[in-house]
Amino acid sequence: MQARHRVLLLATLAGVALVGARLAGLDQTTTPGQLRALLPATGVGGILMFVLVFSAGLLAQLPGLLFVAIAVLAYGRTWGALVALGGAVVAVSVSFVVVRHVGGSALAEIDSPLLRRLLSQLDTRPLRSVILLRVVFGVAPFLNYALALSSLGFRDYLIGSIIGMAAPITVAAVLVDVAL
Repeated sequence: MQARHRVLLLATLAGVALVGARLAGLDQTTTPGQLRALLPATGVGGILMFVLVFSAGLLAQLPGLLFVAIAVLAYGRTWGALVALGGAVVAVSVSFVVVRHVGGSALAEIDSPLLRRLLSQLDTRPLRSVILLRVVFGVAPFLNYALALSSLGFRDYLIGSIIGMAAPITVAAVLVDVAL
């Protein structure tokens, strides 16, 4: 399958997942009070459930900050930030593996001088590039897809994501806690 077709297939699958999540009412059925009562009461199972939903949500293009806010609502500032960071690491890893499996490294295969210039830093300085992108964009689903479709290796993606997401998730957790 050509690179452009794989990207189109992936975009279609992401769109279907997002529409499915919306139609199922997943974005409107849970209140903050329900989260505070439900997740901590379930112990480790609640954290595993959170990570599973976080992973599915990122694949469906739901904003990563939504899950950071949920973690802070459920577990408080400190534990919420830690749960959110752990969940984010798993969720972006799942996104990378699934997107790479479906789309391959389609962006690296597209013959476009502009795209090659944009992706050149990923090839020459992959770890630094991922860290900087994560600091700026955090857990953004579009970034997960773009990096998975590039020629970037999983090791650099994972290490760069862990380092780069720590600060934005911590700041978001503090802001959500203060706002509550």
